Formats: sequence, C-alpha cells, structure tokens
Amino acid sequence: MSEKYFLEKCIVSVEDAKASISSISNLNLDKKTKDTYKNMMEEIGKYIEFIHGRIEYLKKSE
Repeated sequence: MSEKYFLEKCIVSVEDAKASISSISNLNLDKKTKDTYKNMMEEIGKYIEFIHGRIEYLKKSE
C-alpha cells in the first residue's frame, strides 16, 4: 500500500474530526474552551490542506 492510499483514507477521518470539533465548539461553553476548540479547528484545517496538497502531488508523480 502506498502513501497516497493512506492519505486518502486518513483525510476522511481528519475531516470528520474537524466536523466533530466544530459541533463541540457550538455548544454552550465558556469562552476560553470555545476559543481552544476554534483554534484546534484552524490547526486541523492546516493539516487538511497539507494532506490534500500531498495527495495532488503524488497523483501528478504517478
């Protein structure tokens, strides 16, 4: 199995985790906790961008 295979599989889980954290951040929580969840979503978004970019790179390299 290849890096591309695992990244394509991984992206689904990472995007699902981001959606779950987004749902949590919309709950009635204190500001510090909400801000932490929102920061987590931003960081995960960066990882998602990297993974998508890496998948595209690997597709072009095939």
